[in-house]
Amino acid sequence: MGTSEVPNKTIILHYTSPSVPGGVEIAIRDLLRHASDRSLPVQLVFGKGEPVDLKHITSTKVPLVDASNGETTKAHAILSRTGSLEPAIELAERLKRDLDSLVDDNTMLHVHNVINNTFNLPLVIALHDLLSNKPGLKLAAWAWDPVWVTEAGSGIDFSRYPYCLLKQQWPRTHYFALSPGRKLEIDRALHIQRKNRASLVLPYIDVCRVLGASETARKLITSENLLSADLVLIYPCRFSRRKRIEFAIEVIACLLGMHIQAKLVLCSFLSPHRPQQSQLYASEMRQLVQALGVGEAICFACDMKSDDVGSLTRLCDVFLSSAIDEGYGLAMVEALISGVPVVAMEECTRAINDSLLTTYPRSASPAEVADLIVAVSSDRRNRRRQLEKLAPNNYLERLTASLEEMTTESSQ
Repeated sequence: MGTSEVPNKTIILHYTSPSVPGGVEIAIRDLLRHASDRSLPVQLVFGKGEPVDLKHITSTKVPLVDASNGETTKAHAILSRTGSLEPAIELAERLKRDLDSLVDDNTMLHVHNVINNTFNLPLVIALHDLLSNKPGLKLAAWAWDPVWVTEAGSGIDFSRYPYCLLKQQWPRTHYFALSPGRKLEIDRALHIQRKNRASLVLPYIDVCRVLGASETARKLITSENLLSADLVLIYPCRFSRRKRIEFAIEVIACLLGMHIQAKLVLCSFLSPHRPQQSQLYASEMRQLVQALGVGEAICFACDMKSDDVGSLTRLCDVFLSSAIDEGYGLAMVEALISGVPVVAMEECTRAINDSLLTTYPRSASPAEVADLIVAVSSDRRNRRRQLEKLAPNNYLERLTASLEEMTTESSQ
């Protein structure tokens, strides 16, 4: 396949921008953020709302794309009342002129809830005509709620133009379904042959956004790939010997030995009171990490502010403290408020109700604490694995595979 056949421009088109409340809009916002974080250029085309402010993302407002545009609703009313197509065709021609300047023969155009719905029939007509006029243009059609599965579709004659466009397979168009049931409905309704059947790709959900992660925390989550770890622990503390960071590192080594892909985020900072001793201890801890061969599992996040640590804590499965003593344990309390299990030594939790914590004696070995962590985190880890099915973090890989398959098929 030559390079000229590979789409080099990506456009996402929807009636409204992510500034307008709605489920599809949230999914598009998260997808754009996903692309921005990975320096992928994407153009958003919308009819209503405000542009997005993200690096590598451009926004273009085309008012007629908005399904609630006055001219569009008037054309729909005339079509419904008299059967006259003239106003809808006139709007479609204007839309084609607007969109023609944005797309070319190497464009992958993602349309959400558009070509299988009656929300904006002039837009449906315009997109169908553009496909006919631009042989290199490809459509990725996201079918959230096809009209034929809704109550609104019960009275539609799908043999009439332009309604027939809603229930037929378009050329160079690949359909994306958001559930197994919806995928089956699309394949059957459009009579899609086996090799071109709709792909099941759940919408991307920005877990960092949902959890309220700060920008600093987001960058760490992405760079350390924390969402893919089996078990994520956090330990915010100073580089001080009474914090026993070496014990926490040894616990991680034990977890790895149990074939658990664990990650420990050490939100550690130098002591302002004894900076030289603190710096020496920090160097010793880094050397220990290398000596134990656990460098991939230990993340030294030394530049985080308290708000960053708090937002990162909400993502973690366990808050681990290996300190010998704590004056109060504010970070532990914050973790408990966030619903994160806390595992700490008995002697350092005197100010906190023991029933809220999981404690271990000072005589416990790293292996024993590792076993305790596995038991304590079981429910949270299982829940995260179940949620992974609803909000998979390998979204981009699965979407890319589907689009590559589509491109290969259309070039044959």
